[in-house]
Amino acid sequence: MNRDGDRGGGPPSRTRSPSAPGSLDHAETVGPAGATGPDHAVASRDQLISLGGTPILPWQTLEETTLADCRVFSVKRVRRRSNLTGRPHDFFVLHGENWVNVIPVTPDERVILVRQYRQGTREVTLEIPGGVIESAEAPSAAAARELLEETGFAAEQCVELGYVYPNPAIQVNRCYTFLAIGAHRIGEQSLDGSEEIEVMSVPMGDLRGLVAGGAIRHALVVAAFYWFELYRAGLAGRG
Repeated sequence: MNRDGDRGGGPPSRTRSPSAPGSLDHAETVGPAGATGPDHAVASRDQLISLGGTPILPWQTLEETTLADCRVFSVKRVRRRSNLTGRPHDFFVLHGENWVNVIPVTPDERVILVRQYRQGTREVTLEIPGGVIESAEAPSAAAARELLEETGFAAEQCVELGYVYPNPAIQVNRCYTFLAIGAHRIGEQSLDGSEEIEVMSVPMGDLRGLVAGGAIRHALVVAAFYWFELYRAGLAGRG
């Protein structure tokens, strides 16, 4: 099931060897005064400095009412009380299943992309495979399933890179990103009723240019590629 609502493990430790720029295991991180390496890229939460305003506390939930159930999400009105002012306020929140994105990289270091028409923006977009994590389905299983369904590809190894909240102001769900290493075709697509997907591939080194040039504008895909940059710098998916 894709993210429009149409029915759509931790990696083993390994020793990294030097590799060429642009390869799966190479990315340069730049720190202060041009310093490079993972040590200069990690910012501890201890380094966050408050510049003013009131320290923020969680709000207290007083009431929650479901207003609509729209298949891919439900709309709820939530009344919460501020712990700072003591005043209650109403908010509208979307509840839905978690999502998964997959970055498939082939043995010759090409990335598998998909093109599809998006009903919201009314445009054909360039993305990576992804979709909805079904109830009781592990994110890693959803990643493998979506990759196979949308592209006909499977991977030798799926590495969880991390997750983001797509829009924490109004949504409660997460979007996980997986790196599919050794992606190779094993069959045909298995698309749902309204899905129309064209499978593409690009050299891994072209990803930055596709984002910078505006060919890729899907926010969650751009976030996934940032996780990929962190992985290549040794800062994600290595635990």
